[in-house]
Amino acid sequence: MTKMASLKTAADAATISVVPLITQDWLAAVVALHKKAWEELPDDKKHMLLPRSPDYFAGLLAQKNSVLYGAFQGEHLVGMAAALRATNWFMAKQAGLVTCPDKGPEIRSSHSFSSVAVVQALCVLKKGNGIALELIAATKAWSKQKGCSYLFAQVAQDNECGQKKFRQQNFDSIAEWFAPDATGTPREKTLLRHAFPAAEF
Repeated sequence: MTKMASLKTAADAATISVVPLITQDWLAAVVALHKKAWEELPDDKKHMLLPRSPDYFAGLLAQKNSVLYGAFQGEHLVGMAAALRATNWFMAKQAGLVTCPDKGPEIRSSHSFSSVAVVQALCVLKKGNGIALELIAATKAWSKQKGCSYLFAQVAQDNECGQKKFRQQNFDSIAEWFAPDATGTPREKTLLRHAFPAAEF
């Protein structure tokens, strides 16, 4: 292999591409990715990535009001993020897409008449190279295309890195609350929201 060919191969391997995963053929790969990402987290950080079943990912791959994006480095799946759409905030709550309690009428009333989407299952194996930002951007583009007025994300309060990524994509914090994690331990969470300007539609 020539030096130029070697450099090209290395550059190709470093390139990140984000694409929707549209068939059930990806089920085993995304389940394995999620499991590996969770296992790589320190014990005191594992609550930051919610446990998900194969049926959950199969539902995402079926693309019924949802999309699952995969991030590839070369041919390797190194990250993913999902976006799930609902008619409005109430329907998103009914479907369990968001768990933030309605502490007052402001959240419910502000989003009752607008289509919304929620980011879920965001995880990456190789941090620090912009993969998470690319995945969030992809969920924003999909949500806008589907006519959503808002895109939400629920992030652990102590997941400062995760919150920073969303803020870099113009999400704002609109609520905080406590909820038990998978072990029953109360954890503080933050509801982040990106609003699509009406002029964009």
